[in-house]
Amino acid sequence: MPRLFSNLGWSYTYILVKDDFMINVHWIKAKKSLKFREGGYPLGFDHDMPKVVSIPGAELAMSDDKISFIRSLYGYDIQYPAEALEPKRPENNIRYKYSVVPSLGFDSNEKSTFYLASMVYGKLGNDSVDNLMSLVKDFQIVDGLVKIKFYDDEEAAMQLGKIRSTEIVMNGTKVSGKIVLARVSQTGEVSQIVQA
Repeated sequence: MPRLFSNLGWSYTYILVKDDFMINVHWIKAKKSLKFREGGYPLGFDHDMPKVVSIPGAELAMSDDKISFIRSLYGYDIQYPAEALEPKRPENNIRYKYSVVPSLGFDSNEKSTFYLASMVYGKLGNDSVDNLMSLVKDFQIVDGLVKIKFYDDEEAAMQLGKIRSTEIVMNGTKVSGKIVLARVSQTGEVSQIVQA
């Protein structure tokens, strides 16, 4: 569903959920140069600033067995280490005194049509940055077709914009038609298909 951001253009957002994370894909049609910023989940805490880790393409915050992670999959070229939101405002975090949010950014520099994509992960527990980075093995956007390969070798494909007839081979299985979304397991079983 397109979302109008005033007279500046349009944003179409597609979301794919897998396990404890989601893939956000944004197709932007801008009428002028714009700055974009996408955040992970707010990580709440009462004491001691969370551990913040920045590596090329990703930002992580950890505190008290909680994780907030965001990774650039496509287009984002700016990273913002997790920073504190204004404390004691109910809309920031209703359970904790403070929150931090790791985020990514992009300055369109007069580009009129472009894509941005991220992986956003949040959960209770601990995990290494290397493991989080390995959750998405491959991500591509070519002519409005998104192809994703996950850690367990499941493959997914989504068409952005006008849905056209196509034929896609994922894990040895051919899927054809007006495909909006298709997911195929490592063994070649179609686990989900949505057609227009």
